[in-house]
Amino acid sequence: MDKSSMRENRIHGNSMFPLMVYYSESPQGENLFDCHWHNEMELLLITKGKVLIQIENAYCELSEGQAAIIGSGDIHAAFAIDHSPCSFKAIVFNQDILSSQSYDIMQEKYMEPLKRKIFHLPSYLKGEQSWEKDIINKFNEIFKIYSGKKLGYELSIKALLYLILSDIFSNDGFSSRKERTPSEIYQSERLKSVLNYIHENYSKKLTIKDMSQIVNMSEGHFCRFFKQMVRRTPIDYLNNYRMNEATKLLLEKDKKIFEVALDVGFDNFSYFINIFKHYLNCTPSQYRNKTRN
Repeated sequence: MDKSSMRENRIHGNSMFPLMVYYSESPQGENLFDCHWHNEMELLLITKGKVLIQIENAYCELSEGQAAIIGSGDIHAAFAIDHSPCSFKAIVFNQDILSSQSYDIMQEKYMEPLKRKIFHLPSYLKGEQSWEKDIINKFNEIFKIYSGKKLGYELSIKALLYLILSDIFSNDGFSSRKERTPSEIYQSERLKSVLNYIHENYSKKLTIKDMSQIVNMSEGHFCRFFKQMVRRTPIDYLNNYRMNEATKLLLEKDKKIFEVALDVGFDNFSYFINIFKHYLNCTPSQYRNKTRN
């Protein structure tokens, strides 16, 4: 199985400084993001509301001011709790940004074990201990520095990332989560293959049968497996992904709305309008007009 073909198709930063900061909010209390994964690490800070964070098969409720650390390759998602408004900030970076040019003590004692997942960084930081509060403060400092982007900001951010790792090491803050069993790893890989299939073929007509065949399951077994892992039905996930892609296409001025519908896999225009209204609480035309104002 080619894992490289299953990851989130986005470049975070650039080859010279592979780090990007993201901001996302859900005023209506919808899910912040569905299951996906990428090779980069992610530091995520809740800035409003309560959010249920999924990392692989584990779930944790986080509130404003609390944070999560998502390792390279980990499937993750964020769900609003009780449909209340919520938001987060995230720092996504390639771990190689912290690697040494030569194989020195930093590489041997810290970076290589992290890369090989001998050490597991804490998945969740609730600020219950002083060192956790210090790390969350460093998250906020990175956001502030990144926003200003004054000369030398890359040095400051890199230094803070090292300090975050140092805080974790010096306080024995590694995750106590048990090693995943071969069965759990297999389930994770199967899910990645299905998500990849959806992301590559959402513009075509897709059925439960098509998706279940990717992982050699019966349709009923597949639906139960997907709902357990993703907290959505396969069709709900597919339609939500299609609507996210549709919102991007609607930003193209010369793109007719019926063309957007076809591009995201709908040959029934009325059905596309209804699905769009269900997920976005407005019609495609209203969404386009709103984003242009």
